[in-house]
Amino acid sequence: MKQEDFNQLFDDVKNGVIEKKEALGMLGKFIQKNYPMFGLHRFDEDFRAELLVSFFEKGEKLFDNYDPQKTDFFKFFFYYIIGLISSARRYIARNSLKETLLFEEDVVSYSTKERNYSIQNTFESKMLYSSKKSSDEYKTLSFEQLREIFSKILAKSADKKILVLALKSCFYLTEIQIKKISELYNIDEVIMYDAIQYCKMSVISKSVKVQKILERRNYNYFHHRKCEKRITELDECVDKIESRIIKDRLVKLDGIHYNHWQALNRKFADGFLYLRPTNKTIGDLLNISVRQVSYYINCARIESKKLTNNSTEEKK
Repeated sequence: MKQEDFNQLFDDVKNGVIEKKEALGMLGKFIQKNYPMFGLHRFDEDFRAELLVSFFEKGEKLFDNYDPQKTDFFKFFFYYIIGLISSARRYIARNSLKETLLFEEDVVSYSTKERNYSIQNTFESKMLYSSKKSSDEYKTLSFEQLREIFSKILAKSADKKILVLALKSCFYLTEIQIKKISELYNIDEVIMYDAIQYCKMSVISKSVKVQKILERRNYNYFHHRKCEKRITELDECVDKIESRIIKDRLVKLDGIHYNHWQALNRKFADGFLYLRPTNKTIGDLLNISVRQVSYYINCARIESKKLTNNSTEEKK
């Protein structure tokens, strides 16, 4: 087909000599025969086939949008096909990125679930009270019983700071520390564990919230690192349009994940991560006022600073 033939084809469609579908068929054959003219020799047969399908689906607009006063029909047709090729390449690039990210997210999700399952099994295999009594013998003490026991203990003890600090740090105590505190105040370890569990349960909602935010932070950090890696890989083939499209998208995603990760890190640095029962919770359990709890904590803080300063001066 010559340039005049393309113009005649449009006139025939406009005058009703031939239908649009028949004209599209003729143009489709022209594309198949002269595909290198459009740069389609760089793509495989599947891409060319999908392009033709897209052309047959959307091509009727070609005749509706053409204005004979602006340019020849051949030029309009040529740039229309170039536009379809660009759209198809962008679509492939987006799908490639989406599939890659979804696959890697599935891998991370599987690894996370596998790790959590392993942790859960480990926790269940080390029951807190298994070494003390069997499940049939053991019964958790009520709040009133705990309060009565600790009231008697504090009445006999001169230094209450360690016990107050232990309950305040209930989420971070080790078994060895619990054992030493129990021996110091002459408390049964099971009772001490009950008191710690009571304090933990008072902030259980915050514990769940912190755990979810920790998972969000780790999620954002992982995807930030993943995007960085993919961007580095794509730097080696920046001459390809698909690579540039994917890289631009990854740079935006990387910025989002990085900012979220840093924002959550700042929250945790400001103390959001620390789980502590309130002074009122501890005061109610020990049958002392909130002011007394604050007083013991402040005394411990002052003593800690003194010890730190003395240690620093000795080193000098």
